Amino acid sequence: MTGEGASFERGERVWATLLPAPFDKLLGTVADIDERGRIEVLLEEELFGRRCWPVAAERLKLAVA
Repeated sequence: MTGEGASFERGERVWATLLPAPFDKLLGTVADIDERGRIEVLLEEELFGRRCWPVAAERLKLAVA
């Protein structure tokens, strides 16, 4: 499931789109969701010196095993 219609929960694995293609899909885990719906994603790899990034719901896709 992707986008604004999707509901994400803390601890779920997601693909986050933060960069232009072909480096656009980054694997991470939902670290926190605040009361206003902002989602913090903890990435597997460091990006520009950070591992935790705020990501809009429409830029996330659930990672399925």
